[in-house]
Amino acid sequence: FPVTIIGVTLPATSGTTFNIKKLDSSLNAVVLAPASGLIDGKTEQRILNQWECLSVQNFEGEWYII
Repeated sequence: FPVTIIGVTLPATSGTTFNIKKLDSSLNAVVLAPASGLIDGKTEQRILNQWECLSVQNFEGEWYII
């Protein structure tokens, strides 16, 4: 089966919070990548499973999983 990556680019706005949830059961991955900075020290975070959720917040140019 072909797998598609769904990309979400996080803007570099301090104080911004996003909640991202994968709703479908496909093999497609949701990939969160910041426009600048890192997410908990990584260049990207992936959501692979249906109903999995990731909440991130920007603080002074860096993203943190909350």
